[in-house]
Amino acid sequence: MLTIRDCDVLVEPGDLRERVDLAIADGRVAAIAPVGDRGRGAGGAGGAAGGGASERGGAAREAGGGASQAGGGAAGEGRAGTGGAGGGVGEGRAGTGGAGGGVGEGRAGTGGAGGVAGEGRVIDGRGLLAIPGLVNAHTHSPENCLRGAGEGLALEPWLCAMFAIGGEYDAEAHEVCALAGAAEMLRSGTTGVIDHLWMTPPSAAALDGAMRGYERSGMRAAVAPLMEDVDVTDRLAARLGLDVSAGLVTTLQHVLSAREQLDLLADAFARWHGAAGGRLRVLAGPGGVQWASKELLLGAAELARAHDSGVHIHLLETRVQAAACREAFGMSGLRRLAALGLLDARLSLPHGVWIDGDDVAAIAAGGATVVHNPAANTRLGSGRAPVPELLAAGAHVALGTDGSASSDNQLLWHQLKLAALIHNDGDADRWVTAAQALTMATTAGARAMARGAGERDDGLGTLRVGAPADLALLDRRAPGLSGAVEPEAALVLSEDGRAVRHVFVAGEQVVADGRCLTIDEAEVGARLAELSARRTAAARSLPPAAERAVAQMHALRAAVGSGAKVRSGAAGASGAAGGSGSGAVGGSGAAGGSGAAGGSGAVGGSGAAGGSGAARGAARRRHP
Repeated sequence: MLTIRDCDVLVEPGDLRERVDLAIADGRVAAIAPVGDRGRGAGGAGGAAGGGASERGGAAREAGGGASQAGGGAAGEGRAGTGGAGGGVGEGRAGTGGAGGGVGEGRAGTGGAGGVAGEGRVIDGRGLLAIPGLVNAHTHSPENCLRGAGEGLALEPWLCAMFAIGGEYDAEAHEVCALAGAAEMLRSGTTGVIDHLWMTPPSAAALDGAMRGYERSGMRAAVAPLMEDVDVTDRLAARLGLDVSAGLVTTLQHVLSAREQLDLLADAFARWHGAAGGRLRVLAGPGGVQWASKELLLGAAELARAHDSGVHIHLLETRVQAAACREAFGMSGLRRLAALGLLDARLSLPHGVWIDGDDVAAIAAGGATVVHNPAANTRLGSGRAPVPELLAAGAHVALGTDGSASSDNQLLWHQLKLAALIHNDGDADRWVTAAQALTMATTAGARAMARGAGERDDGLGTLRVGAPADLALLDRRAPGLSGAVEPEAALVLSEDGRAVRHVFVAGEQVVADGRCLTIDEAEVGARLAELSARRTAAARSLPPAAERAVAQMHALRAAVGSGAKVRSGAAGASGAAGGSGSGAVGGSGAAGGSGAAGGSGAVGGSGAAGGSGAARGAARRRHP
């Protein structure tokens, strides 16, 4: 058992407990009790006099236990676990009494006159604030050796540059990149991540490299192997009279069919889903609606359902993507997913910038989660997701850094501040609050990582009694928090990760006094530097083929953005490009009133679906 004495605890946004004892056992929060209750007894929220806590939920549910009655404590027997790093082991009967501390459906109450008791490790929590571990709900770990690349490029040309700069990754490179990102996240209090893992070339060995990295790190990770087999962008380009063949064919033409990629995903589920005591998970990860065939989308969703997991797919990051989906499918990318039966609580959608009011309503009704990536969307000029509209509609919104080549670090604190500030125009009543931003970075991200089914919520992303003990201890005397009159607002607006002192995942300590215990950061840093050095020449001077690809994508982006050659309406009447007032860029309609993103959504017509065909013949590593 681990007890953090006399600390402050942010149980979840809006629930700050001051001067309490926090107990951890069996990898979960066992009890939270005011320091004044210490020594009054070992009952209540799950203390156990013999040095343990009862099984899951923080209160005994063994013989004679069950759920406690209202106002009463739990009763029963249970063996203590080995909570925390070096927690004690013991056996004892749970106390009775207490004002709260009941268990209901596996989640215990947190009140009670019974204090935290039992032997084991004790941390002096005076001056410390315990918060739920943050969850980075979207990144691409291979980009950890590509920081700063493609500066000044918008997404479509940036992708082409990345193909040339990134090159091939072997299993060791994937392991190093995963470890480097994990170290950066853990040291700053991020305990969970969704890694939309692109692989060049895709292989079981490459996936194993990344999974080994997360396994070694002690971090909680859901890895979504990125899969693509088509690109419908060429249809739009062909109708606009543009040649984008160079931009659609990479210098690494590792061609995998939908069936081959689905077989790789099935193997990943079989070998890694639920590994490391459930700390590691696998998600299905189609690259995007415009980059995945119907066969790939349906196959990915079927595998996710079969393994009680989720689907993680980029959604309409740019105006070009919105127009390309309209051109190819005659509907928005979100409606395409809905038509195929993918729009449900298992679905998480990074970006969602160019969605309209109808899309917002459908996302909320379907229970999917949009993952906001404010830094990357700003850096790449993609636009601003309609987060206030999503929140007002009751949709789930999580927070992600995106990859380090588009947002340049893995510090979720930077995203917290941006998410809370960039939407501050128009009606102040719809601005993103600190509590909403913290929810994005904790419970909403945990929901997406765990697969997105609210009925399966076990408290991940909170510090409720019974929740997994993923938490960070922050020094309230550090620059970002000292002098704070509103602690939650200070966490969002002032903190940058430097206040993080200790971090735990499933009750195991992974960071102590700011030092990562599970990763040799010097070794990983040296290996990461080698990977970056191999890519420096390409970053400084792109090969001619890549330069042509970048130029072609600049032209496509300009044509779609200007609307000069584009039939009106392709972006939708209620449109992502503006018009309805609920528009994708915060409702400002900044992209132009008549739907400048392109045509009427014909799926063929006069050969528009043909183009060069290059996109359908090459499997590209898209990694926005």
